[in-house]
Amino acid sequence: MSIHAWRQSDSYSFALTYFNENSKLLEPSVLFTGENGHGRTVSEFPILYFITAKIWKITGVTPAVLKFINFGLLLTGLFYLILLAKQILKDNFWSMFVVLFLFSSPVLGYYGFNFIPNIPAFGLALTGLYFLYMYIIREKNRDLILFTLLFILASLLKVTALISYLGAAFVAVTYYIASLKSKKWHFVKFVVSGILILFCYWSWYNFAGNYNQNNLQGVFNQSIIPVWELDRTAIHEILDKFYFNVFPVYFNQFAFYFLVLALVLLLVIPKVSNPFAKRAAGIYFLGLISFMLLFFQGLDVHDYFLTNTLVFIPAILIATLLALKNKFPSFIQSSITKVTATVFLLLLLNNGMIITRSHYNPHQKLVANNIPLKEREQGYWNYVYYRMEITDLQYQGIDKYLREIGITYNDKVISVEDGTPNLTLSLMGLRGFTEYHYRDNYNEVSKIKRMIELGASYIVVNKHNELGKVTKSFLGEKIGQYNDISIYTIN
Repeated sequence: MSIHAWRQSDSYSFALTYFNENSKLLEPSVLFTGENGHGRTVSEFPILYFITAKIWKITGVTPAVLKFINFGLLLTGLFYLILLAKQILKDNFWSMFVVLFLFSSPVLGYYGFNFIPNIPAFGLALTGLYFLYMYIIREKNRDLILFTLLFILASLLKVTALISYLGAAFVAVTYYIASLKSKKWHFVKFVVSGILILFCYWSWYNFAGNYNQNNLQGVFNQSIIPVWELDRTAIHEILDKFYFNVFPVYFNQFAFYFLVLALVLLLVIPKVSNPFAKRAAGIYFLGLISFMLLFFQGLDVHDYFLTNTLVFIPAILIATLLALKNKFPSFIQSSITKVTATVFLLLLLNNGMIITRSHYNPHQKLVANNIPLKEREQGYWNYVYYRMEITDLQYQGIDKYLREIGITYNDKVISVEDGTPNLTLSLMGLRGFTEYHYRDNYNEVSKIKRMIELGASYIVVNKHNELGKVTKSFLGEKIGQYNDISIYTIN
């Protein structure tokens, strides 16, 4: 649902094809069959989709399975972040505060219980950071092995999880260099771990590139989309959209500015905080800026891109709280301070809840009768929901209806006016074609003819989409009607 149903449906589509086709782990495909007729393509390492399909053999197809897998990995990461914060701060209240402060991000609130692979990657990365810290202080190989395995899987699910690794690696290297004589072999093992993590990702990157090149290429982007490829006008347009569309969904703006101010104070005031905590805070914030420059072209609407950059939030908070604890211990333990922090936290969590629920329905009482969003934000979510009402929501439950009228998984359909590869196909649970690729490479006549050549048997039409005269000429017998969706044979 909502503004990124496109990418959600891609992930769900992988699981559906594994379930229906019993394909091997390294033979992933999507419902959009494309020009090669089988839809084989890949982005992230598809292990979670493969596992989901196997579970579906027992439970039946339900979105809950993949959602709970992703959410479970996120919760695990947040749990280990609490443990990490407790190891550093030695304080239960502030450790919980750090994690809930992070969880107030609407990106985590909405995508946390969803299909986007950035979420499980982030959860695995947070868990990995705990075991790296434990390896440094306990010097046990088991912790290093767990850290390595977690970051291998995290990077395979989403390369941006390496933001967490690279920041931690920088701090760890500075620590080992400072005590090289006594920790030489621990440092060597850490370096070997890093080489293994990067090698595994590099191997997957090459496999995915070759797999797509030999099958269905162009569905997923595997390269950067940097700011320096744009002219000044385009940069200003994206910055405007980022500020009004993405920034409020990424994190509360007031809280974000508070974190930036805290980081500045940590960096400019000497001998205030732990040097390693301060380095972690600084390097993770630098990671956020670097990521935004490298993937700038996607920051007009793609809020989930930024998921793994959220690691800067606990990094700055922990460094700040550690500095306050060392410099002003009575202030940090004061009941007034904790009550004030709790009120602030509740307001942040409420803001995250409002925006999360707005993704689904901005007219719910918990949203409409709450602290109001800015007028532009309210208008934005009202429009998103209006579009969903006349498009995506019309397909709810249609998969069962289509089976009742005799359309099976292998009967390829043409989903008219869907510009995504897999959205409506995922909602229908069918293979076939959308406007993706074909709109830009074929005229209206050759587009439909080409889809028929590739095996299309039915045309699915939403009454809210305007059909061209040529497309109408291909409509045969109407064999079904579901909400505003009509199903035709091909003439």
